Amino acid sequence: MNTIRAIVTATGCAGVGEQLLKALRLSSLPFRRIACDCTPHSTGCTLADDFLVIPRATHPHYAEQLLDICRAKHADALFIGSEAELLAVGPHREEFAREGIFLPLQPEDVLRICLDKARLYEKLNALGISTPWYRRIRSPEDFADMPSFPIVFKPAKQSGGSADVYIVRQQNELRFFSAYLLERHGEFVAQEYVGTPDDEFTIGILQDMDGELMGSIALHRDLSSSFSRRLKAANTTERRELGEQLVISSGISQGVLGGFPHVCSPGIAIATALGGRGPMNIQCRFSQGKLCLFEINPRFSGTTSLRALGGWNEPEMLVRRHILGERTVPQPFTQTVRIGRRLEEIIIPQHENPC
Repeated sequence: MNTIRAIVTATGCAGVGEQLLKALRLSSLPFRRIACDCTPHSTGCTLADDFLVIPRATHPHYAEQLLDICRAKHADALFIGSEAELLAVGPHREEFAREGIFLPLQPEDVLRICLDKARLYEKLNALGISTPWYRRIRSPEDFADMPSFPIVFKPAKQSGGSADVYIVRQQNELRFFSAYLLERHGEFVAQEYVGTPDDEFTIGILQDMDGELMGSIALHRDLSSSFSRRLKAANTTERRELGEQLVISSGISQGVLGGFPHVCSPGIAIATALGGRGPMNIQCRFSQGKLCLFEINPRFSGTTSLRALGGWNEPEMLVRRHILGERTVPQPFTQTVRIGRRLEEIIIPQHENPC
């Protein structure tokens, strides 16, 4: 079998790109892994066969320069590792396709909807899919008729790893965090806090680029470690059913991988209703017998390497389908695997930084 040349972007800081590199290393296919990042200090460079420093996704010619790199490296596949790059590359997907480069991106409308949380909730409700209470906040007047505390405040757009997400338990916190988020982001989303930390799941739905379901998997998240928590606060509200501690998870996931049909089945229905193509991840809690959705990441997950370690290698599955032309029938993920994470120290080679 010929070597499959795969370029992976955003490979630093233990992000999605680095997880993709780990998954490619776990694959039985003969990948040549080419890592790219906007900093020469990318930890992912040690997982690759080659490393390149590239501009940030905000560069006006980012997609053009990335396409030039793909041509120079004779890339067969390009895997995007950050949300900012999804938006930068998405409008140029046809240019990559003309060069014969496999680019597993969700359709442009799915990207735009999922990366705007309030717009996503509106779309889901229009499709008959319930979500926890939410409201887009653009001014203090938007706080009328708020539900009982606690409430979660978060940016309306792009907050990977739960950045700038806060638990609001009382009026003084509402005033403080709303002023901060309005000044920093111009708008944000208020959403009902639901479930307990023991109820949290990350659901992976994988469809091929024609929309055919290739399978699903879920991680029942373990939030007992500070490693996996972005924020923890005592539950001082009257909603005692939420437990003693209110928790917002971090982007560093660990826990139990499994088929979990009670969450995967509604996840598949959501991905299908949205018209998904490629990888999709649903962040949710399963509380009081129903799936309570927080957000949808229209991309590969930060748990991609965990899934591959457990035998569910999504980038490999897509390459086998779309580059190698294999039409195997996906089998359900039936085993249960507990996966933990730890810190690891590495020496990072020195690279030139053009940014």
